[in-house]
Amino acid sequence: MSGPFGSGTLPFYILSRRIMAEKIIDVKTEGTKSIRVVDVEVDGETIRKEIISDSRTRLPNYDEKYTKNGVVIRDHWPRVRFDARFPNQNQTRNCWQNFLDFHRCQKVKGEDYEPCEYFRNVYRALCPNAWTEKWEEAIENGNFQGKI
Repeated sequence: MSGPFGSGTLPFYILSRRIMAEKIIDVKTEGTKSIRVVDVEVDGETIRKEIISDSRTRLPNYDEKYTKNGVVIRDHWPRVRFDARFPNQNQTRNCWQNFLDFHRCQKVKGEDYEPCEYFRNVYRALCPNAWTEKWEEAIENGNFQGKI
């Protein structure tokens, strides 16, 4: 499924509908990860939501996976906390800053440093896929305009 920001985007019609009921189906623990499976009824349609969280970090580091009739319609939907540096409705600068922060964090701490994932989750939630793909390509080509 393709949306305005590329493939994998949750369609707007689902966001604009009213959630009628949520029913917890299953709660599992795998090591430090906790997985909660919930069926959400949205205007007569049932959408399954998996909330995956990690207890090792104090950062809001969790993902949500949405499926409808067994087909994944969105595999990443993290919550973004309010950031006082970006108080306005336009979150373009917040998107850009978190993209830079993620790559700076990886450069300084290494690619395996898990707290860097917080910045990735935020920029993936705020930035259109087309922008991040373009920026990633520019980094690979060596002509990225940001200072990492």
